[in-house]
Amino acid sequence: RGIEMAKTSAPDVARAVLDGLESGTEDIFPDPMSQQVYAAWKADHKAVEVGLVGYEGMAGIALVLGAGASSVRAVVAASGAALRMEATRFRNAFLQCLSLQQELHRYTYSMLAQARQTIACNRFHLSDARLARWLLMTSDRAQSEQLFLTQSFLADMLGLRRVTVTETAGGRWRRKLISYGRGWIRILDRPGLEAASCRCYTRIEGTAGNR
Repeated sequence: RGIEMAKTSAPDVARAVLDGLESGTEDIFPDPMSQQVYAAWKADHKAVEVGLVGYEGMAGIALVLGAGASSVRAVVAASGAALRMEATRFRNAFLQCLSLQQELHRYTYSMLAQARQTIACNRFHLSDARLARWLLMTSDRAQSEQLFLTQSFLADMLGLRRVTVTETAGGRWRRKLISYGRGWIRILDRPGLEAASCRCYTRIEGTAGNR
């Protein structure tokens, strides 16, 4: 309360959010959308996701830790509204508000835990379980069972070949866990998809729920 925070349109977010995050001059509070956090530029095909941010959090936690620019890149993965705040105003509000500090410290811990679990998941778990985990996490943060994204984008997120994503998604479709078309995927059977996911999903969401 008492903090001026202008609402921005989706086109404005698309033009401004990445430049702001990379230079350390903006904090982005997505609502209700997901942002995919990259460990490197999208041009680096070896880069994979290390975390997801949605309505519950913010991109730019480097400022919470006293750092300037972020070491990772945030990519908008779903449409929606967002709130943007200049870094200077954020730092001032953060230093003056104990409750904000406590909340963001808990959130930062949950994001670090998510990153650790996601890295382990990408290294050790099979592609079908990882895909199920990613769809569930993204659905939670977008607050929607239908996600507008491409299989090529999913392949980039998970560090997989596109043909692997296509084959895996086809298996889930045959089991009636999901349906999909060009540029969209819809979760049909959430309990079934949770059963198909690795345990990383419940571990990550358990950490997020304990904030």
